[in-house]
Amino acid sequence: MAEIFGGRPVFKMVSFTGAGEMLIWEGDVGIRLCRAGAGYFWWPVGGLWRSSRFGFSAEGSFPMLARMNRLPAGLSFGGPLSLVAALSAGLGACTNQAQPVAQYAEAKSNDSPLVNWPKPSGERPTSQTIKVAGTFDGEMNRFYGVDTLGTFDQAETQQPLFKLAENATLANVIIGHPAADGIHCKGSCTLRNVWWENVGEDAATFRGQTPSDVMFIDGGGASGASDKVFQSNRQGTVHVKDFYVEWFGKLFRSCGNCSQQSPRHVIIENVTAVVGEHSKTLAGINVNYGDTAEFRGKNVVYDTSGGKFAVCLTYEGTSNNGEEPKTLGAGTDGPHCKNLNSNVVVRTELAPNDQSVATTAAQ
Repeated sequence: MAEIFGGRPVFKMVSFTGAGEMLIWEGDVGIRLCRAGAGYFWWPVGGLWRSSRFGFSAEGSFPMLARMNRLPAGLSFGGPLSLVAALSAGLGACTNQAQPVAQYAEAKSNDSPLVNWPKPSGERPTSQTIKVAGTFDGEMNRFYGVDTLGTFDQAETQQPLFKLAENATLANVIIGHPAADGIHCKGSCTLRNVWWENVGEDAATFRGQTPSDVMFIDGGGASGASDKVFQSNRQGTVHVKDFYVEWFGKLFRSCGNCSQQSPRHVIIENVTAVVGEHSKTLAGINVNYGDTAEFRGKNVVYDTSGGKFAVCLTYEGTSNNGEEPKTLGAGTDGPHCKNLNSNVVVRTELAPNDQSVATTAAQ
């Protein structure tokens, strides 16, 4: 092992405890790949690791773990690592002895431009969904998925790290990486000072049982959601207050093709959003089912997309799971997108010291 690590070959096939693995180095950067069921685990074994394709970045000589259902094409560490696809077919299964000691990744892809992201007080690897009734205080520990919860793709079948019962509260939690399917709320719930370092399939999913049910997000923040941050699949209201979100797809989405459709509502209050390359909207709503998005307080959007981002995006939803909802376009101030003109400010430049930022990280 010393010879491999010290010599730093560009690529080399090796075997640990009889398990076929691939160790690839480019300069001082190394990754090791091994087959794990239908997916692959990969992590750096030292130096600087960056994968712009997935938005992860980390420094230091510590192991990190991420799981994917397929090998990423064109891994880049200052240049593409060729032969990965050609050699990957020969990988074998990893044994427990071949796993790294620390099975988590601090998945913040970049330093946040506007807030000081909270530092975890400890690490809590989570292999089974944590069921919460009443109040759960995470004391700012970082919870991340391992084993069957060690997933971070867009599969709808993933299980959550936390499942909240009616009227439960989850407080002071950092969701690390992998995040699986985040948090599920069955009925009314409160998420207070919860921070997602790299959102998985969704940060939180709301399954309201009655029209009066509310999922209240009080403070916190989320980063790196390739699609949705908060999704409502049944009925009721999602209220997002004093929240920070960066590099995301949609802050809120009312399910566009759930078999059970009904009016859903979102309240967005004092939210600060940094728009990224794939950002689409703060609120995606189905106007044909009577959805509404209400903006309260002072919401600030930093948008450098040149007009591609819509604060409120309207859809024509469907109850057919096999169909995609029809995008109607940016909503205007009115009965479906309320208080757009008075309670949302869009800026084209980031201002780190801007006093309009609605939230700061927990100390």
